[in-house]
Amino acid sequence: MGLIPTFRSTSGLKNPERWLKDWFGGGSVSESGVQVDSESIMSESAVWCAINFIASNIAGLPCPVMKITGRQKEKAREHPLFKILNTQANDEMISMVYRETMLYHLLLWGVHYSIQVRDRLNRIVALWPVHPDNVRIDRIGKKLVYYVTMSGGTEKPYSRNEILHIPALSPNGLFGNSMLEYSKDSIGLMLAMRSFANLFFANGSNMGVIFEHPGQLGEVAHANLTKSLATAMAGLGKSHKAFVAEEGMKVNTVGTNPADSQLIEGRSFQISDVARWFNLPPHILKELSRSTNNNIEHQGIEVVKYSFRVWIIRIEQSLEAWCLSEAEKKDHIIRHNVEGLLRGDSAARAEYYKTQFNTASITPNEIRELEDRNPIEEGWADEPYIMINMMPLSQAGQMNAVESVNNEPVNNTETNQRSIEHRDINTTIAGRKRVQARFSPLIKEAAQKLVNRETNAIKRESKKQGSERSAADMKTWLNNFYLDFPKFIDNDLAPILRAYAESIQEAVAGEIGTDTTTSDELQVEINNYIEGFKTQYVSSSQKQMLSQLEIGLEEIDKRADEWQEKKAGKVESSERSGLANMVASFVFASAGLSSVWRTIGVSCPFCQRMNGKKVSGFGVPFLEKDTIIDVGGDHPPMKVRTTKYPPLHRGCDCVISAR
Repeated sequence: MGLIPTFRSTSGLKNPERWLKDWFGGGSVSESGVQVDSESIMSESAVWCAINFIASNIAGLPCPVMKITGRQKEKAREHPLFKILNTQANDEMISMVYRETMLYHLLLWGVHYSIQVRDRLNRIVALWPVHPDNVRIDRIGKKLVYYVTMSGGTEKPYSRNEILHIPALSPNGLFGNSMLEYSKDSIGLMLAMRSFANLFFANGSNMGVIFEHPGQLGEVAHANLTKSLATAMAGLGKSHKAFVAEEGMKVNTVGTNPADSQLIEGRSFQISDVARWFNLPPHILKELSRSTNNNIEHQGIEVVKYSFRVWIIRIEQSLEAWCLSEAEKKDHIIRHNVEGLLRGDSAARAEYYKTQFNTASITPNEIRELEDRNPIEEGWADEPYIMINMMPLSQAGQMNAVESVNNEPVNNTETNQRSIEHRDINTTIAGRKRVQARFSPLIKEAAQKLVNRETNAIKRESKKQGSERSAADMKTWLNNFYLDFPKFIDNDLAPILRAYAESIQEAVAGEIGTDTTTSDELQVEINNYIEGFKTQYVSSSQKQMLSQLEIGLEEIDKRADEWQEKKAGKVESSERSGLANMVASFVFASAGLSSVWRTIGVSCPFCQRMNGKKVSGFGVPFLEKDTIIDVGGDHPPMKVRTTKYPPLHRGCDCVISAR
């Protein structure tokens, strides 16, 4: 960079080193007479432990830049600040070291400054921390000017938008209160007590003494006596040796012993005092005299809530205010991920959410919002639930009506017969429906991750074309991209689909009372289904993008935006139904039963034509390729593909049952 104001390469009156400050009596002198500065205070173990604990733990947290689109939040990895805050802050500092330095300044000096280095597009490409002692702030008119003392001793001015300025607790909002200055008397006492203890052991006595001689010693005799006392008793290893008083000498004690002066208790109290200055529980500083195994875990949670949170919010808001552009502030946020620090309290959070959820006091999406997770874009996820087979609250009132129908005598009329058949199929597949409800948000979330990966890559490449906007290059890139895309399906979606299929198999086996173990043959069919899905997904997506490319490169971005909004929901709806019915068909055939097409809920005229159709054997199609279904009226005929199991078309809510 060429300018590194953090380091001091020369010692002078403007940038003094420790020896020069000590020579002229630099730093602040406490009431105990001890000089207190940044180096002496850090030599105290309790202070070092407190600063290192806060700085290293907060600096070690992930601090992603998040982009908000509606109710969705995703990590903006392409944003320059993402790398600065999570990988490398500048040419000489990784992100953790940079953020530790930031917190070191905030904790001791009550303020932090960083120089923002920007490229020609005005994007921040590096942050360089500046020692608070090297910054002088002036106000010219209504604008702040920061004068930074460089390594050569010269001052360089910076404007407000070139400096990241984070003040701590402050009377004016600009210059944070320096903990060094405010705590000098308290920390100075601690340093004084440490010096006293060191001198106490160095002198090798338990108390100060005066040796009284009955006569008058000559100069030589006095020197010899003083030398012999020092040789015999001074030093840590000689403090308890016996001393023989000769020539009628008397030994008179003066001062107080360590117990009377409460040296040990005072040192322990000072650790608690340091803990108060840094708003930490004493056990963090290894002072465990009043801690138990029961309360330490709870105190650990309080550290995050009451000690870390204020620093985290201060840093997040400052980064958003001074490092994001006005346009980015509308849809970007910067958030530390403290989940790891709170993990010890997950059981308590889970129990709280469970109680709230089971009493219809909170919805699934409200829980996800509290956990800083993306919402489930399904209507049921915004509804409260109660413990009646975990159904939406809006449907709970219908239970009495359904039960009263179940208890009525069955008539032989056609209407009642259809009602019984409809009610029986819903009762039969209740287990399947519960599995689908449990896996639906998981499939949707995995599909959204897959779609985001796909569309973000396409939009990045489209943007990369720049002014050239080469359609030929984009076509080549698309073909190569989709050639490798199946591996992303294997990573993001396939594991969820396999787990879903195995759970459906257990539910269907329970319907007909057969073995609930997933056989090797079914595993093969599940893999074949997923391979077919991968082929269809890649082929359809590739064809759509190449078709849009023929219209123009700008159409690529439009289609990608449409996919981000809707595609995951379509994938979830289609595969949730199709995979479940494939598995059901296999289980029925393995048990020697036929599969019967059933429509449930509100169905279209085409699906109604399929209701009651029966096939025998797995893989036998309900409809052959190019079969035309004509329902008459205003509906044009539908030509269908080979259909071995529902759905007949996207959105079809049909199932198969056994007969």
